[in-house]
Amino acid sequence: MINNYINNFESIMSTFLFYGFKYTLFLLVILLIISLIFLIVGCIIKSQTIKSKFLKIVPGLLLSLIFLLFLPYILVQFKNLI
Repeated sequence: MINNYINNFESIMSTFLFYGFKYTLFLLVILLIISLIFLIVGCIIKSQTIKSKFLKIVPGLLLSLIFLLFLPYILVQFKNLI
């Protein structure tokens, strides 16, 4: 009976981690596309003030992208603890 609870809990956690990984990957792709669009727009714009604002946004998006890349690793480590 306890084994059934443990197996059920493991399957729920595996499903949760799989969907979390899938949505994280989807979010990473969207952030990468948005940051590249901002970079392209920032390079095309002639005005220096607007150009500098666009070029300041891109590193922030890329840093958040790098942070989100570590999220699946953290989730896998969390799963290994369980």
